[in-house]
Amino acid sequence: MTKEDKVIVYLNRDEEGKKVNYKQALKLCEDQNYRYDIHWCAEGDKDGMSSGNTDNLHPNTLKERVEGLAGFWDRIHISRKTLRMSKVEQGDIALASADKRRRVYDPDKFTEGLEADYGKFYWHNVIVVNDPSEPNSELGRHHHDYVEMFVVPVGQFKFVLIDPEDPRNPRSHSLYAGTRLVIPEGIDHVVKGVKDSVLLGFGNVEFDPKRLIASDKKILETMLDEL
Repeated sequence: MTKEDKVIVYLNRDEEGKKVNYKQALKLCEDQNYRYDIHWCAEGDKDGMSSGNTDNLHPNTLKERVEGLAGFWDRIHISRKTLRMSKVEQGDIALASADKRRRVYDPDKFTEGLEADYGKFYWHNVIVVNDPSEPNSELGRHHHDYVEMFVVPVGQFKFVLIDPEDPRNPRSHSLYAGTRLVIPEGIDHVVKGVKDSVLLGFGNVEFDPKRLIASDKKILETMLDEL
């Protein structure tokens, strides 16, 4: 991420030595093709107790948020992501039951809340990680012209995502047992899991290997560097 993609805005006008770079923040807010994540914190906050964040803000909303935070917090961090990247969704999946012996999932809950936006989802595959130390063991390395959704019932995976329209800004997501990730169409992704982890794959179209589009070399290199 470059200086043009991320800014730190100091809001405490009275403290000497702090640069109140509102102009830089407002310039960042002008691009309607992006959405913005904002994190605010108190000076010297190391444990996150005096902080907060809001994601996927529209440029106009971000401007209002910055102005509303002025005078209350020492600084904020703003980073941007494309409209497609802002649709990436990570969340928990419902458990039918759980105890010391087992964890029981309801498959009908895997896609709950997604159909209204994306339609029906189809089973694509079940992936089990054998040996993550093997060369080229990363999964993905491509994008699709449809929406994918992944569920992790067992283990742990790291996803690195890039929108080719904004290749300097990779995004990382760590998924654990009981979580899912929705990846919009056109988003390049690479995935790595720990041994014996299980990944369930779905798509809002029936699976067709011809619709897998390999990542460009530079995008792939950037994603692999983030793993």
